[in-house]
Amino acid sequence: MPVSPTFELQLRKEGIIATARELDGEFTVLEGSKARSTWIGVQHAYKALHEKLVQEAALVPDNGCRTMRFAHDQVFASPSAAAAVVVGRTSNGRNSEPRILDYFRQLLQGEASPKRAAAWLNAARGR
Repeated sequence: MPVSPTFELQLRKEGIIATARELDGEFTVLEGSKARSTWIGVQHAYKALHEKLVQEAALVPDNGCRTMRFAHDQVFASPSAAAAVVVGRTSNGRNSEPRILDYFRQLLQGEASPKRAAAWLNAARGR
């Protein structure tokens, strides 16, 4: 069975780097990945998921409580749910996050190559 590519989502200003892989058909954020410490977006079901992961100690304080760290590999129902928990908000379709999520989906479906990941993600971030 081929090894799933590793996906990375970064929020450099916040010091957040999260990595994920498709493991056994499920989108999994890997242990040690970072996430925002608080939900900064509008009320959404993903906010409750973020809070639940904090309560269950799946997300634990890190970096002087400025960020959270995944205490173990965490399975998510979708790349969208994973990204929302990591960045602390959903996307409104007018910024780069939806394009990053679309790219994650393309990678998972074999429609994009990991080789062009860096170039695509940099373009999505406006660099």
